[in-house]
Amino acid sequence: MKDGPERLESLARIRAVLWVYAFGVLGIFLVAAPWTPVWDQAAFVLLPVPAVGWIGSGWARGAISGLGLLNLMTAGRDAGAWWRERRPRVGGAPEKKRGRLFAPP
Repeated sequence: MKDGPERLESLARIRAVLWVYAFGVLGIFLVAAPWTPVWDQAAFVLLPVPAVGWIGSGWARGAISGLGLLNLMTAGRDAGAWWRERRPRVGGAPEKKRGRLFAPP
């Protein structure tokens, strides 16, 4: 069993992978779900009558899909940062660390 820094590094890797997975799945759902018939059925059952018209409008669906695209971009950026960090550098100056907009706590 790993101890000390190796264990913390492994846990950080697992957390990063789960973070990317969660943002990716949420992004795919938010991009696709507003445009399916299930969205209308669920809105009709779960929401009050005035909210059904609002959530079914094209601009609300587009806004929700836009949030999904933001989630997908965040997942892609974090996956790229994770990939660059785990890849060994071959000579030259160390790679600059880029800040992450939605970094896990």
